[in-house]
Amino acid sequence: MSFPSHHEPSHAYFGTAATCGWRPILASPPYVQIILGSFDWLRKARRILLFGFVIMPSHTHALLRPLDRPISDVVRDFGSFTAHELVQTLRGQGDDLLLAHFRR
Repeated sequence: MSFPSHHEPSHAYFGTAATCGWRPILASPPYVQIILGSFDWLRKARRILLFGFVIMPSHTHALLRPLDRPISDVVRDFGSFTAHELVQTLRGQGDDLLLAHFRR
């Protein structure tokens, strides 16, 4: 079920992002680095204040506040940056099975 986005600039948000099919790829250090890099990119680009996060094998949680943009833009930017980096890493490692899974 999804709900319409409501942006409140002064509020912090609790967000969750899961891997496609809840695959436990975040148990591997290279993929954890991608998530850390995504959070770092959002912080350095002054898109969010990041208060805390946890990375688990198949998903991540974060407590953050968007800066000067709606939460929907932050979610989109996080997903786009993370997906791009993940695909690049999988291609570099030649992981055709996981790439095929994500294409479906």
